[in-house]
Amino acid sequence: MEPKNECVRSHRLLPLEIIIPAPMTPRPHCWRPTGIALLTAWHQKHTIDREGRVTDASIPQCIPHGTLVPRLVARSSSFLHLAGKPLNTVLSNDGSRARHTLNCTLPGAGVEGLTMSTTITSIRHYARPHLTLACWLSGLLAVVTFVHAAIGAFFPGIFRDPPMTAGNAQGTALVILLVAISILVASMILAVRGSWRAQILWLGTLGYILYNAVIFAFAVAFNPLFLLYVASLSLSLWSIVVLLIRVNVDEMRARFASTMPVRMFAVYAIAASALFFATWMGQIVPAMFESASPAFLQGTNLLTSPVHVLDLGFALPLSVLGAVWLWQRKSWGYLLVGLMLSMLTIETASIAVDQVFGHLNDPTASLDAVPLFVALTLVGLAVVIAYLRYLHSESGPGAGEGPGR
Repeated sequence: MEPKNECVRSHRLLPLEIIIPAPMTPRPHCWRPTGIALLTAWHQKHTIDREGRVTDASIPQCIPHGTLVPRLVARSSSFLHLAGKPLNTVLSNDGSRARHTLNCTLPGAGVEGLTMSTTITSIRHYARPHLTLACWLSGLLAVVTFVHAAIGAFFPGIFRDPPMTAGNAQGTALVILLVAISILVASMILAVRGSWRAQILWLGTLGYILYNAVIFAFAVAFNPLFLLYVASLSLSLWSIVVLLIRVNVDEMRARFASTMPVRMFAVYAIAASALFFATWMGQIVPAMFESASPAFLQGTNLLTSPVHVLDLGFALPLSVLGAVWLWQRKSWGYLLVGLMLSMLTIETASIAVDQVFGHLNDPTASLDAVPLFVALTLVGLAVVIAYLRYLHSESGPGAGEGPGR
């Protein structure tokens, strides 16, 4: 049933949907709102002459889709603006959970001081995500991963693999220890404090740890750290699952600036995926028609490459899917592309380092790929920073108009 809308002289407006915060919840030592308000749609144009008649030319395209409205609570003013002018609002509840009335004063819009009353029947609550379980899982992950990465980085004799593979594992452990765990812990802390950028980095780092936990569990020769590898794999996987359930992708989508060049980031994600796809296929296809062991397996005890399996089966399709959704401006596209860009940047740095350590352990191992992956890391870092600048962690006037500060 269409919401009833009333105004001066009883003229009609389009339905207005507004998202208001969940009720304020008492805490042991503080009171804080559990969410924000988000105005999702109001695009009708009207003009009201001094006699109260509605004409075609209008109150200018009222409020853009996705405007964030901070702290809109009962009988308090918000930060809404109309055509650059303040829009004073009072929200009252008639006692029904599904019906709220928004009284708006529109200065300078046709009739000076025009007051409109709109009955809203569609109410949603966007509350802050509860990250307690995700924090516990990721906290345990940080401890477990720190232990096996520190041992692998500083006591490489624990690896029972050929020299090149042992060197690769040592280099990866060093990057996990110095880079991934630091980003994981910092992003957890910032996410709990309300940072949306940190949630993307948190997921990207979890993706990187999960990716390498699979390699350690399945590709590294059995050693005393095996159970820690399995624990790292399990904790990172379930941390991602819980965090994805908790993240409100629609609210995250609304916090990205409307001026964000989504196609540029989507093209970059697809291009990076295509580069890895071409590289791996260049190794796989010729080897399919050779009777000898493939060159990419020489110097290892592997029967096949887990990197090929993970990239071709999971990482690259997920990256392309996220890019397509981002191109279409779908909510999940914003999250997936941010996740994959973050993960890819750490992974390219990891590959460059593990190639160097592989060469140090086995001088016959090539260093030809190192400059490429260093360049990809620097470019990827710049892209991630640019991407996150368009995500506004704080709401307020001007949100959604450009890169965040």
